[in-house]
Amino acid sequence: MWLAKLCIILGTVVLVRAQTVYYNCPDGWVTDQPNKRCYNFIFYPKLPYVLAAKSCAESFSSLVSVTTSVEHSFINEYLLAHDSNRYEWYTSGRKDLNNGYVWEGEGVKLSDVSPVLNFWMSGYQFVPQERLIYKFDATQNGYRWYIGQDTIKRAYICEIGQEEAYRVLIQRRDFTFGTPYLNLDETANGPIFDSDGVPENIWFLKSTRSLYLECLAIGYPQPTYKWLRGPTFEQISEEVKTATDSRYTLTNGKLTIQNPDDRDSRYYRCEASNPQGKIISNYAQLAMGTLGEFPNYSDAPVTAYAYEGAVVLCSKINFEPSVVYNWERYIGSGGVPQDIFVTTTPHLFISANGRLYFSEISKEDHGDYYCRVSLSGISDSVVGTAQAPSAVSRPIKLNVVTQASKNDWGPLIQDDFINVFPNPPVRGQGVRLECFAYGSAVNYKVNWNFIWSRRGGLPSKVKFGDFNRVLILENAQAEDEGLYTCLVTRGSGSQSKDFQLMLNTKPYFLNPLKHQHVDIGSHISWQCLADGNPPPEYSWYRNGTMILPNDPDVTIKRNVLTISTADPKKHSGMYQCGATNVLGQVLSSAQLRVLAFPPSFTKNPLPQSLAGAIRGNISIPCHPEASPRPSIRWARQDRFGNVQDLSVQVITGPIVDNTVHYRMNLNGDLVITNIGNEDEGTFICIATNDYGEDQSACQLSVQDGTTLFRKPNNFYRDYVQNDTVFINCEASYDPALDLIYVWKFNGKRIDMEKESYFFTQSFNPVGLYIKPLQYYHEGEYECTALTPLNSVSAAGIVEVQGVPEAPSGLYGDSGRVTTNSIIFYWTTGKDRGSAILEYEVIYNVDSEPGQWYSATTGINKILHADTLVVGGLDTKKRTYELKGLLPGNNYRFKIRAKNIKGWSEFSLESAYYQTLMAAPLVNPDFMNITGGGGSVGDLTIKWNPLPKKYHGGTGLYYRLYWRTDSTQVWIATNVQSKQDDLSKGQLYYVQLVGKDNFYLPYEVMIQARNAYGNGQNSTTRIIYSAEGMPIPAPKIQGCSAINSTAMDVYWTPIENTRQNIKGKIAGFQVNYWARPSGGETLPIYKQFIRFSAKDDNVPTHGIVIGITPNAFSIFDVQVFNTAGLGPKSDSYPCKTASDATILYPTEVRVHPIDSTSVKITWRGVLISTDEATIVGYKIFLWPSNENFRSAFEYMADFMPTEWKLSNLEAGVVYSIRISAFSDAGDGQKSPTVYFAIAGGATLIDQTVTQFSYLAASSISSSILLILLASMVVFMLS
Repeated sequence: MWLAKLCIILGTVVLVRAQTVYYNCPDGWVTDQPNKRCYNFIFYPKLPYVLAAKSCAESFSSLVSVTTSVEHSFINEYLLAHDSNRYEWYTSGRKDLNNGYVWEGEGVKLSDVSPVLNFWMSGYQFVPQERLIYKFDATQNGYRWYIGQDTIKRAYICEIGQEEAYRVLIQRRDFTFGTPYLNLDETANGPIFDSDGVPENIWFLKSTRSLYLECLAIGYPQPTYKWLRGPTFEQISEEVKTATDSRYTLTNGKLTIQNPDDRDSRYYRCEASNPQGKIISNYAQLAMGTLGEFPNYSDAPVTAYAYEGAVVLCSKINFEPSVVYNWERYIGSGGVPQDIFVTTTPHLFISANGRLYFSEISKEDHGDYYCRVSLSGISDSVVGTAQAPSAVSRPIKLNVVTQASKNDWGPLIQDDFINVFPNPPVRGQGVRLECFAYGSAVNYKVNWNFIWSRRGGLPSKVKFGDFNRVLILENAQAEDEGLYTCLVTRGSGSQSKDFQLMLNTKPYFLNPLKHQHVDIGSHISWQCLADGNPPPEYSWYRNGTMILPNDPDVTIKRNVLTISTADPKKHSGMYQCGATNVLGQVLSSAQLRVLAFPPSFTKNPLPQSLAGAIRGNISIPCHPEASPRPSIRWARQDRFGNVQDLSVQVITGPIVDNTVHYRMNLNGDLVITNIGNEDEGTFICIATNDYGEDQSACQLSVQDGTTLFRKPNNFYRDYVQNDTVFINCEASYDPALDLIYVWKFNGKRIDMEKESYFFTQSFNPVGLYIKPLQYYHEGEYECTALTPLNSVSAAGIVEVQGVPEAPSGLYGDSGRVTTNSIIFYWTTGKDRGSAILEYEVIYNVDSEPGQWYSATTGINKILHADTLVVGGLDTKKRTYELKGLLPGNNYRFKIRAKNIKGWSEFSLESAYYQTLMAAPLVNPDFMNITGGGGSVGDLTIKWNPLPKKYHGGTGLYYRLYWRTDSTQVWIATNVQSKQDDLSKGQLYYVQLVGKDNFYLPYEVMIQARNAYGNGQNSTTRIIYSAEGMPIPAPKIQGCSAINSTAMDVYWTPIENTRQNIKGKIAGFQVNYWARPSGGETLPIYKQFIRFSAKDDNVPTHGIVIGITPNAFSIFDVQVFNTAGLGPKSDSYPCKTASDATILYPTEVRVHPIDSTSVKITWRGVLISTDEATIVGYKIFLWPSNENFRSAFEYMADFMPTEWKLSNLEAGVVYSIRISAFSDAGDGQKSPTVYFAIAGGATLIDQTVTQFSYLAASSISSSILLILLASMVVFMLS
């Protein structure tokens, strides 16, 4: 009898396939009996995809995955019958890496389902969205699939197998479940990494003195740590110890490296472990930032025509990880390179890719340009000196060719734009969109307008720069994506371009792993859900080791891990789900506890007493702790002490009638209907499993009037943001009376029709749902059961666990402000279940509106333990002295708090507080002292102006010092700071030292001063005075034609001494022009190219390109330094080679030889008197589905005009082209010929190829298809 009751109570249907147990679906769920699945159709509240998936996960289920046509029919029929509003419904389907679809609820690709399912809407066009959704299709009178965005609120379907249906009914479990403890802090639990306790990628500079990687995990007992490294993230295996290198120090989870260098450039990973298990961190890369050198030769001159647009490219340079570009311009003889500022030259635009654009070129733009690059980081931590390495290119000559001016033209958006940086753009980083156009630059600031828009409106955080040519999105997120438009107007003209912004995203978890506390022998489907662009691939780890596909203890399908029969020895431990794409990997960690212990009512005894209303109903809860889930039976002790078993009927769903007096819900609760006085007595719940038995009793009394037998708990604390909270409130009342429930939140009645987060349930269990739970839902909830006879009320407090509440009441002690510190006070908010660990303070100074900086990162972070309690016993009021401020600034502050769950929001801003004025504190090396150049006899000193926040006080000026060497007395002068200094870029001072003192080294230093004192002196820098004009003239030794348009010019070396060159050789300029004809004595047009010196490598020849073929040109050479050009050499005439061949070979034929070889024949080329003599022919061969750049070249002699091609593959369509070549280079190439080999036959496309014969009578249809497909691709491209 008890076995029969046990089967009924547990909802057992049948035992099949090695003890698989199927349970009845829970109340409110729908059963698909053939498929042994349970479904919960959630009509309300509608949720976006992330919260819908999380809502299902709370009941141990997942969004529905449709893997059979029978399952689709079941869902379709249910929705047709019950969804009169024809809602859209979320499933677990989404796009995968290959633009197919995957059911994430079961980790199965749609393409792997057999037979193939196709329930797409009729005529549906696939669009670049993410989620597979059920939608009513009127043309097919049913629900079908389509793809939609995941941010829209929709209804959704949860699904769970009947073998796991019992998990929906079990009470919430945590680490106290199955232990004698009530406090989580006292229970053993495995390590979990702190939200900020995982290592990050670090780029370090060569000058870095030290850096550290840190990981922090919580757990009980306290975790221990180990660091590993490897050359790639897949090969991380070498343990890092203090013995590995004397530069290494390990302190708990912190790895410190002194004087890092290339040896340390590896991938690192942290392990944290305790007796419960082990987890691994995300990998972090340590890499040295490097900036290479520009080539020691100048790029070819850029020729542009006046009154047209132009672009100058920066010289090529290698770097890691990224650089910032700036440009300088060399203006005339005797000048110095000056920074280009678009604020003063708005027709110029410097792109983030380093290119310099001109909206309209004029003769004034002619000159030498220098590209300056400075090493920078992307979004990872960068460690090193304050001054990043930089380099300046050799001069890039811009030649402007005069032509007639254009009238009022443009705008024409340049082909490179709209441009995006970084490319591809990445979520969480800054995104820069650039727009630039060519056109008349007259009165640019007034006439030109750049207007940005986005379909649906621009994000509120968008910023603009550079005359609105740049749109910036800081910390770009998914909601910032969309179609952006740049509209350029100039006068009455306009042009626009669109750009679809789609962010690449490092994986992040929509639904991270949750701790699992499961019964021994149970079936577990464990799902993690991540998003990213590209979509992530999944991996699973147990105790830090990857679980392989052939693991006999678990089954893995992408993001779903399944255990068929949980075993504590095999399966208990720490698990991690890894999500990886090209941008990196993230790991989610959780512990699996497989439990086995006898029932216990110690923590959840039955209520000592309950009161039921006459003729009403009442439910007595029975929720013992037990694993596996116990069987429940009920007994009753009457007023005379007699104990008798109750005969109960197991029920599902709401009570429909009162004909059965004693019923039992699937969760074990006893329901008594139509209560009478004879029901008074003691009811006993008896729980039994394989490990033992326990019981608990409740005294029931009967009275007139309404009573609450199920009341809200005093506190609801074990919930986090986006959880679902259910608050019990159920009355026992006379069913002849009308009953309503009224709910209040913090004293205010909840309007269920207007509040989308609240809804009630009127059947078992009766109560209020809060879904999804938010931080602002914290407070008191009061339930009132109201009948005409009386009303009863009860209340409970809901607290949300998670990140702390933002601190409040931040203010400073204005009477105790010093030059570099302030004491401020604040009130901490709720810690939300986890102790506050630390605080972060950020500040803003009034001279930099909108810019906030952290004052408390790294070693300066504020630990909660270091803050003082302000008077009395109120520990929420705290104070701290913040140091390290700069004198003479108006500061305002914000503060936020952190616990193990993460950071709170920032507090409101404080008022402004001014630090006392003092002498400047900044290290003057920050000002980047440089110099040199100018007119002969000048000593030019340059430096960066100090931003206002570093002034320290009023009256800032700069004290400059110089001398020829350390034996001399310093000479000094003052330079007053001006309000517009920052807009000038660099400041400079020119001191006349005399024309005889050309190119001499001077020691220079600088000091910032103000009305309150003197700052530090900078370190001494060596700066050379300006050079004089070179004296000697080179002598051309000769010329050598390279081809028809290039000439190598040679000259004699020149002694590179200070006296001879009046400085140092910067390079040589080769001037060239066509030899005049018809007795002309002056060149019609003169061009030049410069060849720069690099260190002590002075060029003695240079290749001049772009010369007229087969003609004489005149050359002369000049040496130059920064002062200008020296005298010209004598002119020297040279003739270029003849033209390359103009005609191309014809009658190209393909002759089969055998199954891997063919012979190519062609008709040769005749040349004219202006063309160079043919040396031979080149045959270019490549697979037709590849680019011509991959072609292999064969060199054939001039005669005979044929060539054998061997080692060809059958089934490959080949392309060939042929050209003649000579000393002047390659001639024109013949049209492309296509052929393939199959079974001894050479197959040729007759529309473009001549052929001799086909060796086989029949042609392979597959090869013909290959050939046809190749031709289609060719024509389309």
